[in-house]
Amino acid sequence: ESPDDCRYRIVRADRQGRWVHSVGEVERLPDGRAVRLVGLDQDVTADAQAQAQLQSVLHRHDLAVRAA
Repeated sequence: ESPDDCRYRIVRADRQGRWVHSVGEVERLPDGRAVRLVGLDQDVTADAQAQAQLQSVLHRHDLAVRAA
């Protein structure tokens, strides 16, 4: 079975938003019943913020080029 891989936003109890990247795989018995989930969660907030900033700069650049 292939691992699940997803990225999502959470809001912590202190109302701070964070981006998380999760990768996990379900281990199953021969009959298909799930035994455990093995994986990891990684805070990728800094990466997500940098990517959003880059997208903003590229968008402004595109607007400037079209206006010229």
